[in-house]
Amino acid sequence: MSVDPNPLEIARHTVEVLQPYLLAAGAALTQGAGEGIGETLFHWLKARLKRPAAAAALEEAARAPRDETTIELLTLQIRKALEEDPELRNELLARLPPIAQAASAVGDQNTIVQSAGSNVSIDIGRRD
Repeated sequence: MSVDPNPLEIARHTVEVLQPYLLAAGAALTQGAGEGIGETLFHWLKARLKRPAAAAALEEAARAPRDETTIELLTLQIRKALEEDPELRNELLARLPPIAQAASAVGDQNTIVQSAGSNVSIDIGRRD
């Protein structure tokens, strides 16, 4: 069974895909430099993000890709856009590589839990 990721998960994944390209090309991305999925995704988002705040967040992330607050703001703006436009969500998911989940544990008595979706509640009772 596959569970569709929520808008925040998609937004975070989008920024994860974008960030290496933003770091490599910096502000040059706004002029069309770069290549690969990050560059393609940047220009696609630039054309599709209609809200002025979202477009500004994308431009600012290109200028300051190492600024954590800027990256968080871009994530928030992408999430808002996805919540407002289900078609944008579907188109973006089609352009992104699959969202991977991974976990590792070292030591004894570890518990690893992964979930997807929204309104998930997990209660892990320790059995000693």
